[in-house]
Amino acid sequence: MVLTDRVDVLSTVRRLREAVFAPYAPIVDTEKRYPYESMQAIREAGLLGLSIPREYGGLASAPDGAADTALTKQVYRERARGCSRTAQVFFVHCMVTWPLFRGEDTAQHRLVAQKVIEEGAAFVVASAEDGRTVLDTGTVLRPVEGGYLLNGVKIFCTGHGGAQCVTVSLIKLLGPNGTLHHDLPEGSCVVALDQPGAIRSDDWDNMGQHGTTSGTLEFRDVFLEPSQVWKSPKSVLHGPVLQCAFSSNFLGVAEAALDAGVDYVRTSTRPHPLARVDQAVDDPNIGWHFDDMVPQLHAARLVGEAASRTRSVRTTATCRVLMPPMRCPWRRSCLRTRPSTSRAESSR
Repeated sequence: MVLTDRVDVLSTVRRLREAVFAPYAPIVDTEKRYPYESMQAIREAGLLGLSIPREYGGLASAPDGAADTALTKQVYRERARGCSRTAQVFFVHCMVTWPLFRGEDTAQHRLVAQKVIEEGAAFVVASAEDGRTVLDTGTVLRPVEGGYLLNGVKIFCTGHGGAQCVTVSLIKLLGPNGTLHHDLPEGSCVVALDQPGAIRSDDWDNMGQHGTTSGTLEFRDVFLEPSQVWKSPKSVLHGPVLQCAFSSNFLGVAEAALDAGVDYVRTSTRPHPLARVDQAVDDPNIGWHFDDMVPQLHAARLVGEAASRTRSVRTTATCRVLMPPMRCPWRRSCLRTRPSTSRAESSR
C-alpha cells in the first residue's frame, strides 16, 4: 500500500484500529504475548515508514521528524485507543529510527531505510543494563578484521519479541590492544536480530508494559560490518518529541477507557434505585463521573496538540505550550450522542 498524505495515514490507522488492533487486544492481553497480528497489519500498510524521511522512501517530511509531530501524535493515539501494546511497540520503533537520520546522507542512513522500507523491519532499542547507573555499561565493541565484534547483555528491550532489528547504544569501544578507546553515543550500532550470536530471552512477565516482550537481549561475538556502527549527531528535540509521543499513548488509552465506559453504561449496567430513573444514562451519580472525565480528556488533547506545534528548534528550555481557550461541548451528553473524535479531527 502506498500512503501519500496525512489523510491516507490517519484513515488507514483508524481502519486498522477497528479491524485489527481492538479485536486482538484482549487476546494479546490474555496470552501475554507480542501483538503479532497488529504489527503485521502495520507492516503491510506501509506505516513502519512513518519515521523514515521521504527521500529514503518513508513518510516523514523532515529528517528530524519536526514537521510530523502532530501527525504521529494522532497516529499513536489511534493505535493506543485500539491496543495499548501495539501503540507502545510501534512508539519504540519510531523513536529509535527517526534520530538515526540526523546529519548528512550516509551509507548507514540507506541501511536503516532498506531494513524498514524494503524488508519491513521493526526496530527496538537496547540501552539499559543491570548496573548501578545509566552509564554503568558492560557492553563492548572490539575491532576485528573487516568490522567489529559486539558482546554484552541489555535489559528492558521493549518489543524485541517480534522485532527484526535493534539499535544498541551505550557501548564501550575497545582499542586494538583491548583497552578502552571511547564510549559511543546514542544510535551507535544496528544489529539484525537473526544474526548469529544475537539471543532473545522471553523473560518479561511484569504487570507493567504487559504483552510488549520487554525482555533481555544478549550479544555473543555478533559480527558487525563498519556500516552498522556509527555516531549520530545529538538533537535537543529528542526529549520533547519523545514526551509528545508518550503522552499520546496515554491519551489514547484514556479515550478507549471512556469509550468502554460509555458502552457499558448504555448497554450493560442499571441505575441505582435511589436515582429514581429508568436508564443508567439518566443516573446523576453515573453522569457525574463523565462530567469529570470528558473535560479533562478534551483539555489534555488540546495541550498535546499545542505542544506538538510549538516545539523549539533550539533548546528544550524554550519549548512552550500555548493553551488555547477550552470549551467542552460534550460533558454528560456523551452518554447519548458523543461526537466522533475521528470525524472532528479529520475535519480540522
